[in-house]
Amino acid sequence: MVSELTQRYTTEEAPVGGTQLWLLKGGTGPPLLVLHGIEGHEGWLALHDALASSATVYAPSHPGYGHTECPEWISSIQHQAVFYHWFLDSLGVAPGSVDLVGVGIGGWRP
Repeated sequence: MVSELTQRYTTEEAPVGGTQLWLLKGGTGPPLLVLHGIEGHEGWLALHDALASSATVYAPSHPGYGHTECPEWISSIQHQAVFYHWFLDSLGVAPGSVDLVGVGIGGWRP
């Protein structure tokens, strides 16, 4: 049986910075990027579902976490920020027009 939550999002991949970014996407409205913490990507959670009631939620698996390979060039939080800037550019999202939710340091692990 498919849960109600799994019917509210899609699984997608996007080419970014030399790798395929794996993400979940759901909802409608202004873009909102949710960055998971060090525990890794946990799937579509009730948090995502609540946020998706008024936004288009992008919930990626960070480079180096389970679903997304890590390009060799990513070795700092700054590199990860550049990676997600490129991702938002690929969506056509203008700087300053996206909301961001980060858990911990957005999943960064040295």
